[in-house]
Amino acid sequence: MFTGNWYNLRPGCRRWKIKRPGTAATAASPPSSDGLKKPAPRSLRKRSGKQSGGQPGHTGHTLKRVDPPHHTQVHPVKRCAHCQASLEAIAASDAEKRQVFDLPVVSIEVTGPQAEISQCPVCGATTRFAFPVGVTEAVQSGP
Repeated sequence: MFTGNWYNLRPGCRRWKIKRPGTAATAASPPSSDGLKKPAPRSLRKRSGKQSGGQPGHTGHTLKRVDPPHHTQVHPVKRCAHCQASLEAIAASDAEKRQVFDLPVVSIEVTGPQAEISQCPVCGATTRFAFPVGVTEAVQSGP
């Protein structure tokens, strides 16, 4: 049993006697015990001093209209927005036009090489055409 003064202990042993306040990151307590006193997250990025957005002198790149577009969708007006009268029999006086750019659906293209087999009418031997270089399996991907 220890009977001396605990202040005379080595510093490594003394630290267990001192209760230090801390968060779950520095103490042996669960994170849920921190409550609402967590520090606000801070970005590790350094400030560059530039304004956000496009910089002076930079030439922008934007989509340009295509004339004519590949597909056209006409959205007819059926009712008056004010009095709800039918406008289906009335010809449109003008149209506001917009364009939406979209990528086509990517699909896998399958090529089926076929090596013909023929029998020689002179000697009777069977000959098969050689497949292209790289086509070694019945089903494979890539060249």
